[in-house]
Amino acid sequence: MQGGIGILITGFTGGFLWGFIPLAIFCGIGKLQAWKKNSKVFALSLGALGVLICHVIGVAQLSAVSSIDLISAFLVGSLPYLLKDVLSMAGAYFFSATVRKRLGKSGIDI
Repeated sequence: MQGGIGILITGFTGGFLWGFIPLAIFCGIGKLQAWKKNSKVFALSLGALGVLICHVIGVAQLSAVSSIDLISAFLVGSLPYLLKDVLSMAGAYFFSATVRKRLGKSGIDI
């Protein structure tokens, strides 16, 4: 069994877990600004920036912990998941927009 703070500091995937923090922050800021300015491009751009930061942090920790170069760490730990992560971020944006629209029609103030 593995878990706890040790995985976050010394684990191969710890950097990606830390990277979720700025990813969530950038996606949240982008979504809030999109609602105010009605700009999907701005929200998706900030979300993509969050995904990029998440992968940079993850690759850096993977490289440091496993003692491999950054290119190899990117090819093994990031590249196979990059497209999925970008599509997931975009899907979450459009799903949340649909939910927000439907909740607004139901009379719930959001």
